[in-house]
Amino acid sequence: MAAGAGLIPMLRRFALGILLGACPLLALGDNAITEYEVKAAYLFNFAKYLEWPADAFASREAPLTLCLSGRDPFGGALAPYERRMVQGHEFRVRRGVGLDDVRGCHMLFLAETEEPHVQQFLRAAARQPIVTVSDIKGFIRGGGTIGLVEDEQRIQFEVNLASAERAGVRVNSQLLRIARNTREKAQ
Repeated sequence: MAAGAGLIPMLRRFALGILLGACPLLALGDNAITEYEVKAAYLFNFAKYLEWPADAFASREAPLTLCLSGRDPFGGALAPYERRMVQGHEFRVRRGVGLDDVRGCHMLFLAETEEPHVQQFLRAAARQPIVTVSDIKGFIRGGGTIGLVEDEQRIQFEVNLASAERAGVRVNSQLLRIARNTREKAQ
């Protein structure tokens, strides 16, 4: 094996990690990157590494919709991603989504304010092609698909493959390689 043979895969993982924001929260004076700017980048980039069934979209031109439930912690952090193309679909954000509004969501972010209602939202999204995401502690153990966690001042993520499978959504192996933790079976 050549001395640099392992370098290329390592660089790819590093680049993917940077794209997904798996880097320290940076304090750059007035240009500080906030926690929710990093999380917004994660959400947009997750969409690049998830594969929804074709019938998850009303048409080929239908947008890929990220729905936000609870008090919106992102402010303007998602604005740079709105209307950008991802997997042939325009990325859109729908705010203020309640339990009765999850249809049409491809990703559903549950804010910390929704912690008392997590199980109700997971039941509402059950068996639909919806990837649930949250930064609520223990989210994937409770049945969510992707949990955003902070560890040593880094935003990382965990994936619950059983939840993704129930939703009919495939998770790209490149995404799984940089996940902090992968849960394969529901408990």
